[in-house]
Amino acid sequence: MKRIKLYEDFKVNNITSEDIEKCIQDGGVIYSEIVKEFPDNDPKKPLSPVDIGEDGEITINVDGNLYYVDLDDVKRVEFTNENRKISILHDDLRNQVPQKLSIVTSNGEFDLKLSDCWIQFPKMMLQYWHNTPEKTGDALSDGEPDYLGFDLNFLKKGNTFEINVENTYGDAMMFEFKITPPNTVEVGHYNGYNSKFDPKYVFSYTEESIKDLLNFFNKFTFGLDLTRDKFNFLDIDPKSYKFEKVGYVITNFSKF
Repeated sequence: MKRIKLYEDFKVNNITSEDIEKCIQDGGVIYSEIVKEFPDNDPKKPLSPVDIGEDGEITINVDGNLYYVDLDDVKRVEFTNENRKISILHDDLRNQVPQKLSIVTSNGEFDLKLSDCWIQFPKMMLQYWHNTPEKTGDALSDGEPDYLGFDLNFLKKGNTFEINVENTYGDAMMFEFKITPPNTVEVGHYNGYNSKFDPKYVFSYTEESIKDLLNFFNKFTFGLDLTRDKFNFLDIDPKSYKFEKVGYVITNFSKF
């Protein structure tokens, strides 16, 4: 059911760059009669802003493609959006990311809680933590690292973005994969079941956690519509995925 918007939820006059920044942070939308290089724009349809430059030029997302709107051409701003998405350029993240992830290793199943998340474009980091010695009193009893991490590196490709994802467990790189809108996932590094690095070691995510990650990725505002089958490499089923060599290199962002 469509929610009735209060007056403070939108603005139609004297729209400022601060209004656009708030709109982006709150996951809102704008309306404009003019979108540069997009003649099919419908002024009655909402547009999702993802950034605003110092010159007042607003970057918007339309079905996974990036276009531009001048601040002076914005006719209306709605600060809230029922179908909330995540802007990659703002740090309103903590309530949008999975709060817990569960993994299965050779030593059993473990739950890790979100301990930190931040974004400094073009990179985003998520970190999860658990303390298995609490159960045994012996830090070496199971050999499980304390931290699980995700580094998301955003790379602009034409009018959209790719995400290069690095997933580490302790000091070990478990998975590297590239996400391309709308529904392409390429695996560049695989350290799951029957990997060439340690074929006997088990590392995977529970089904619930895979779905949580899938939902998280699909919240981004540049046309992702990922499906569960693209993430078979993360699950426990030894028959669901076989690693094949992928001809791409994860971009080195250390030079940024």
